[in-house]
Amino acid sequence: MKSKIQTKFLAPILILQLIALGTLGYIGYRFSSDMLKVSAEKRFSKTIEATYGQIENTLQERIDKIKTLLRNPLFIKFSAAPHYKSDVDVEVFNFQKGNGLLLGEPTIGGTVNYPIGLLANEGNKGIVNAGIFPSEEYVDASGIVKQHVYLGGSNDVDFETEEDKKLDRSKTEWFKSAIEGNLYIGKPQEMSLHLREYEPITISAKEVLNKRQLIPIAIPHRIGPMIVGVFMVTTTPDFIYASMPKGDLKTILSIFDKSGGVIASAGNERLEKSIHYPQDRHSDKVDQGKILDDDNLLGMYRVSPLSGWNIAMYGLKTDIYGGVYRLRANIIIIMVASILVMGIIVFFIIRKLLKPVLKLTGASDRIANGELGVTIPKSDDDEIGQLTESFNKMSTSTKDMHDRLSQMNYVRKQLLQIISHELRTPLNGIIGFYDLMKTEISDEKVQDYDEFQECFDRLGGSIDRYKKLVERLTKTTSVMSGEMRTENEMDEHCNLVEASWPALNEARKFSENITENLGSDELQNIEIACPANAIKLMLDEALSNAIKYSPEGESVDIKFTSDKNNVAIIVTDKGSGIPSGYINEVIEPFFEVKDSKLHFTDRYKKGGGGLGLGLTIIGSILRRYQGTLNIDSEEGKGTTLTMTLPIFN
Repeated sequence: MKSKIQTKFLAPILILQLIALGTLGYIGYRFSSDMLKVSAEKRFSKTIEATYGQIENTLQERIDKIKTLLRNPLFIKFSAAPHYKSDVDVEVFNFQKGNGLLLGEPTIGGTVNYPIGLLANEGNKGIVNAGIFPSEEYVDASGIVKQHVYLGGSNDVDFETEEDKKLDRSKTEWFKSAIEGNLYIGKPQEMSLHLREYEPITISAKEVLNKRQLIPIAIPHRIGPMIVGVFMVTTTPDFIYASMPKGDLKTILSIFDKSGGVIASAGNERLEKSIHYPQDRHSDKVDQGKILDDDNLLGMYRVSPLSGWNIAMYGLKTDIYGGVYRLRANIIIIMVASILVMGIIVFFIIRKLLKPVLKLTGASDRIANGELGVTIPKSDDDEIGQLTESFNKMSTSTKDMHDRLSQMNYVRKQLLQIISHELRTPLNGIIGFYDLMKTEISDEKVQDYDEFQECFDRLGGSIDRYKKLVERLTKTTSVMSGEMRTENEMDEHCNLVEASWPALNEARKFSENITENLGSDELQNIEIACPANAIKLMLDEALSNAIKYSPEGESVDIKFTSDKNNVAIIVTDKGSGIPSGYINEVIEPFFEVKDSKLHFTDRYKKGGGGLGLGLTIIGSILRRYQGTLNIDSEEGKGTTLTMTLPIFN
């Protein structure tokens, strides 16, 4: 049975668990690729955007500075009057110093810059830091340099000799683009800066070319609608390398110029040979911001609108989607492990849940086999615990009902025994007197009328006792069934003291040792919510029991007390008392401590029991009229009955 129950519980749960885990596993397995692809796109995009943003912002910042310098009115004057060259040289020198140019003391045999305009003290200086704008050239519309500054100095001899070869820029790419009105940003390339060798004794004028990787930026110089020249400034490419991602990357990030040449690259250089860059990767045709699938590689592009450079990032699928493959394997492992773990957990949970159920089943079998009152310990306060508690209540109630039925069966036997005994006594007298009278009359032996009258009196006495017994049984039945109604019981309330006198007077016929304390004058006028005949019946039963069980000569006390809402009738005797084990049973009908063979029909006769109905009648009346009964008894010392009834409002 245990195995069947566990199977019924365990199998559906495991099936549902398999379905749930399988569904979750399928969803995870199915959509993991998309999730990882989105993650890769975000990672690619974040890296590219960081590089792109840094390059764009730095370029824009440097171009803005160059444009601000070009908007100086000196350049307009210089384009019209060449003698403003010295002023322009000084302005450019200050511009270079303001952007990082740092000059120092020269060393013999080292290189120094040329003097600059009227600032003779700033010439012949060693170069400590070239700054971010190492050189500047102003080219007229014909492509000839008219003014230049290299690292804070300018060789004016160039413009005196006017060597066309040295000053001609007409064939350069940047001049051709800018003279047509375009902003030109070149790729990092080798460019020459004109310095000279430092020889303080001979004051050598030997020129030295200082070659550096620089980015040329050419801006057309406009005066009104006309382009009168080109302003070219070189800037250092340090910001490009600073923007490249650091660390051991599994991907490679490259920056290409407009012609497709590599400007800078960082990351896994081994991938370089595996990448098949599209022919138009430097143009706007590249699908920007989206993953490009190239055999075993994944790539993404971002084109700079300012410089036209292309930022590309590539990586191996196995590296990028390695997380997908691991996730799929982990999903399978997790599913299997979850099923095993959940199966074990469910097994122990069901075992724990079924343990009290199996106990309930065993207890039910014991009850079915006649072992009433079986209870099992309550384990928890959950639904199973509540079921256990309900089962224990049911078992206890079943035993109580069985015991009560047994008691009722006992009472029935007692009733039959009592009735047969009580009815037989007066009936035997009636039959005996009847037979005697019949014999005397038939034999004409009646000689004395008084003797005949005595027989009739005895016959009448037996009939009267028989009548009283039947009336008492009838009254008891009415009281217990809640139908205690007589022709005199019409009012539902009465004066307690007045209603008590008939019972007191009746009791005094059988005992002179009755003392009463009927309370204060106020209590004499109290009306109680109970009819007078019910009060008389209760006191009849209470006083008859007290007189019957009190020793000869001992007093019976009756006392009335009251409070705000209730009146108490207290009857005390000094009789044999009730054993403590019978206190709760004496109110049951026909229950008597003494053997039923000692019962007497006469309620006041000492030495024997009655019908076992007195306390039953009292309790039934009190319950009917919302009263209470309290029995305080000690065996061998006496009994006190306290009957409480509500005051009539």
